[in-house]
Amino acid sequence: MPIRIVVMDDSDVTVLGMCTVLNEDHRLQVVGTGETLHDLLRIVRTSPPDIILLSEWFHNTDLLAAIDEVRLAVPFARLIVTGTLSEGLHIRDLLASGVTGYLCKRDRLRDVLIPAIDTVMANRPYLSPTA
Repeated sequence: MPIRIVVMDDSDVTVLGMCTVLNEDHRLQVVGTGETLHDLLRIVRTSPPDIILLSEWFHNTDLLAAIDEVRLAVPFARLIVTGTLSEGLHIRDLLASGVTGYLCKRDRLRDVLIPAIDTVMANRPYLSPTA
């Protein structure tokens, strides 16, 4: 059974890049993409994922509040936040809120995306090299 993934980012380039890398791995299945918290909640309620790749910035939504809503909707899904910040306190707060991984967008996507998924699926936290 494939690992079901939702990709959420307000940048089409990021979404398309992630989907391209994910679709190259036969173990993975992208079950939805979107730009807003509303998109995300609609998708996870109809196609519950194993992993959610979630941008740290999307349409005037507080990230920690969004994470709380997602955790309520799909408590078993693993959350990997993608972003540009590499500050330790910010990442610590994300991990404390239930995020299982952090990918810095400055890292090479092909080098970090699949290892991040494998790591969080093994119930271990993942931090990209830049983070």
